[in-house]
Amino acid sequence: MRFQRKKFIQSDVPVSCRSRNPVIMGIDEAGRGPVLGPMVYSAAYWAIDSNEACEAMGFDDSKVLSAASRKSLYKTITESTEIGSISWIARSVSACEISDKMQRKVRNLNEIARDATIQIIEIVQAKRVCLQCVYVDTIGDPSWYQNFLTKHFREKITFVVRKKADQLFKIVSAASIVAKVIRDTILEEWKWETLTHTLPTEFGSGYPSDPSTKAWLLQYRDPIFAYPNIVRFSWSTIENLLQATPKVAWAFDDSTPKNESVRASITSFFPPSKSASSVGKKRKRSIILTSRKLCSVQRIEDL
Repeated sequence: MRFQRKKFIQSDVPVSCRSRNPVIMGIDEAGRGPVLGPMVYSAAYWAIDSNEACEAMGFDDSKVLSAASRKSLYKTITESTEIGSISWIARSVSACEISDKMQRKVRNLNEIARDATIQIIEIVQAKRVCLQCVYVDTIGDPSWYQNFLTKHFREKITFVVRKKADQLFKIVSAASIVAKVIRDTILEEWKWETLTHTLPTEFGSGYPSDPSTKAWLLQYRDPIFAYPNIVRFSWSTIENLLQATPKVAWAFDDSTPKNESVRASITSFFPPSKSASSVGKKRKRSIILTSRKLCSVQRIEDL
């Protein structure tokens, strides 16, 4: 459980990235598509004058590396010496957080990803690291995203946003390795939060196309409570699986009704003004009072 309950995991800032030395950063993610587990955003950064030494360490897109190679390079990154030292930070967005924001339509996945990117940069800036240029793997249109980040940080940082940036820039490759290893570690070391409700953890990679993931979702679907919070409930895969579970009809909830006209105004709970137009009109009672057959009384004897 090294990373499971942490939102941010980060290294110390090496001396080479302090004292106003110009620093470059790469940002990438792992786990955007899976139905299980977190999405992890990560950044790797090093001093510009260390760029040649750091790029020579053999970083590549984490998706083309074997698990053993990724772990070896992750160890290189996290245990790098002061000469050519690499610093890093990761933001773990849990399945529970993704479900909460997407199901309530507070944020979509692109917005969640943008928030994570901004949070990472702001945390590093707060450590007085002089970020000069940040390379980012794109979310959607690269030009739009590059302009968005540039404006958000008031043009104080140069942003380079590209498709497949993890294949184009070694510093983004390093970030992708950190993100992938942290996400894999979270799944490999997964511990259920409720000791009375434990399930096997042979759920594979978490991708909907993974046979192990498919089998786990089918076998351990609870007919009432569905799944534990490792699952992203906003994914269509889960929504389809839940069609077979019993339906619950809620009389009242705090969600926004599709038909705004049915929402009661706050003034409906107060006596109407005695204007000429209101004389003789009977105020409609709140549905919560009529459904429970409640009425006002003046005296105990009225009961």
